[in-house]
Amino acid sequence: MNINTSLASVTNENGSMLISSLEIVNKTGARMRGLLGRDGLDNGCGILITPCASIHTYFMRFNIDVVFLDRDYKVLRVASNVPPWQILFAPPKTRSVLEFASDWLEENSIHSGDQLKIISPT
Repeated sequence: MNINTSLASVTNENGSMLISSLEIVNKTGARMRGLLGRDGLDNGCGILITPCASIHTYFMRFNIDVVFLDRDYKVLRVASNVPPWQILFAPPKTRSVLEFASDWLEENSIHSGDQLKIISPT
């Protein structure tokens, strides 16, 4: 983690923990870098890029799962097992994007329309 991020967690609308270690990436340089240069993500870890309107996986070393969220963290679109060298355009009203290790979506059953909650530490 670098100085341009802070840690949080993600729960679903029922309060079940989905991600216990979430990096919130909201500074320009860190948003542009995203997951570039990493070899992967540990299970239970992810990043929230905000604001974010679209993503790419150029130069990535691993596949990722992606969740596009509106300003209230409602799921607008999901994309699973996205390989390197792809561009994903966000649907209208996207405010932020969650990125996780591939297969996270399958294990956590997140779908369009779901309501998520980002919990920042106090």
